[in-house]
Amino acid sequence: MSQRGKKPTRKGHLEDASEVLQSLLAKGKGPLAQSFTRWKLWSNWDKVVGPSMAAHSAPVDYNKGCLIVWVDSSVRLQEMVFLVRQLREQINNFVGRQWIRSIRFTLDRHHVPQAGEAPESWNQLFNSGSKGSNLR
Repeated sequence: MSQRGKKPTRKGHLEDASEVLQSLLAKGKGPLAQSFTRWKLWSNWDKVVGPSMAAHSAPVDYNKGCLIVWVDSSVRLQEMVFLVRQLREQINNFVGRQWIRSIRFTLDRHHVPQAGEAPESWNQLFNSGSKGSNLR
């Protein structure tokens, strides 16, 4: 029998589009991938640093390996300075790669995003479409 008569067999399985996109963004180094990583960290901040610390801080900016974290008081800021190595390790573990080289803290609330600021399309795509997946 010739090869033309056979049906091609597929190896593998279909993946959800959001899983494919998350995988590409999590491994990438471009501006979109960096924005996705920042958004994922911001939306999971309480899981990364713990609810007590998250209640008084938020990641507000990222530039070339430096994460800027807003803190609500100078006392909390000093506490976080003492924990900077641990925080950097926790964040890099969450992201799944050496993403953060340094962390700077600020008391300036001007750039702190609010809970509803993530685009709804991103929330729907990455929260409802992924079954418990994250950047790991």
